[in-house]
Amino acid sequence: MSRRPAKAREVRERLAGLTDRELSETTIKAHISCSLAKLGLTNRVQLAFLVHDAGLADEGAPGGG
Repeated sequence: MSRRPAKAREVRERLAGLTDRELSETTIKAHISCSLAKLGLTNRVQLAFLVHDAGLADEGAPGGG
């Protein structure tokens, strides 16, 4: 079994707790671009729907439900 899914989950969990101030805009864009490419998506809206539909959205976050 590949360690990739576990590593990706770990990265998502670490990034989820950080504010924009703690991460540079460039780093955020790079992570989003990488995620889009790996998932075969073309924009952040598609990514947001995927995260929501998968039940990964943080309900405490703005727009999280």
